Amino acid sequence: GVSAARSRAMAEARGDAILFLDADDWLAPDALERLHATLETMPGAVGAYGPFTFMPEDAKPGDAPPRLKLGPYPSGDILERLLVQNLFANGGHVLLRREAVRRAGPFLSHLRYGEDWEYWIRLALQGPFLLAPGLEPVLYVRQRRGSAYHRMAHDPKAFIPVMDAIYGNPLLMERFPPARLAALRRRAEAENAWIVGRELIRHGEREAGLRRLRASVAAAPSPKRALLLAAAHALPVLPRPLRGPFTPYPG
Repeated sequence: GVSAARSRAMAEARGDAILFLDADDWLAPDALERLHATLETMPGAVGAYGPFTFMPEDAKPGDAPPRLKLGPYPSGDILERLLVQNLFANGGHVLLRREAVRRAGPFLSHLRYGEDWEYWIRLALQGPFLLAPGLEPVLYVRQRRGSAYHRMAHDPKAFIPVMDAIYGNPLLMERFPPARLAALRRRAEAENAWIVGRELIRHGEREAGLRRLRASVAAAPSPKRALLLAAAHALPVLPRPLRGPFTPYPG
């Protein structure tokens, strides 16, 4: 699987830095230069990353993105942010210091979903991630109907193994008091519920999706999410261009 392939590549790598580029995605021409220059500014940083954007399934290099993803793109100690949600689209816009990868060890091969999220957290336990300057994407991510995200993100059961792996890490238990770690897990579960709800709606299961969205907002209230929840309830009367993150998947 993907985890085994990445772990094998890590073991075979001979350079000073590693980036995992999925076969369907592509880098900006200056991506590696930007990421490497950023990583070199702080010897203690474990990785550098840059903005990314999503592309349609039939897109090709050189096509203009439908829209730019404006963040959030935090820099520095992002461990707590990562414990709540996966901040990275995938490994294609993250340049990792090889020594940090060696210390983190291989990907967990038993995880079928979220294996990269768990791995970023192991890396963030070692040190900071830096954000490359500029708003231009370093990575163009092709949105495929056959991707693991498309197939699994609307299933709440898909999140259970990775959540157990993340929050069962003994290094986290050494870093955070039990009450703080429990609070972070509750926030992560609320974030996962939002993802599941949004994806259920995009897959055509609106009522089930709305229930998940309401549960997420109840667990972790925010003005932005409250507005989006109201928009989700109004979807039947909204034209397609105004449906934003709840736009149905084609076909």
